[in-house]
Amino acid sequence: MQIHDIRGFCNFDDLYTAQVDRAVGGEVFVELGSLWGRSTARMAQLIRDSKKDIKFYAVDFWDLRGITGGVWSEEDLQWARSMGVEESPDMCYQTMLLTLSRLGLTNYVTPIKLSTREAYKLFADASLDFVFIDADHSYEGVLEDIQLWHPKVKTGGVLAGHDYDWTGVKQAVIDFFVAKPVYIQNTSWLVKK
Repeated sequence: MQIHDIRGFCNFDDLYTAQVDRAVGGEVFVELGSLWGRSTARMAQLIRDSKKDIKFYAVDFWDLRGITGGVWSEEDLQWARSMGVEESPDMCYQTMLLTLSRLGLTNYVTPIKLSTREAYKLFADASLDFVFIDADHSYEGVLEDIQLWHPKVKTGGVLAGHDYDWTGVKQAVIDFFVAKPVYIQNTSWLVKK
């Protein structure tokens, strides 16, 4: 299995690579929204290969049915079955864990099975070096994630996210960072604190 085989999206490899490259060790990274684990596996792989001491947390409730109105797509079910996981409320989470295990990346990421609005309480203000937002893509969801997680990022750290080409995502970023420069890379956005 290769990372590009994992169901999902990850067109922000350059952004993830840049964060690992600039790290010196001792950093803490958080990814909000992991789903099937494609981007999570990529970041874990970059951390492993760098041999740097970077703590990496992946936050998600891993239940796609909350997004799709209670129904798994046939593609979702096929992907889980291909990994040896049957349909269940924990299907997405179990599939992601198996993916990390098969790639030898389990030791490079700590999954946190909570919503982003619950998980932010686990981190002290100004304790994180990099936060990547790719969870709830609604305007309200993205704005709330930015509001909750921005204080958690250290001065000099980076708050970034995916899907800037989505109207709600873009507007939330614009509304929160009114006078702050926002850098766009492919379909991702980035702000240095």
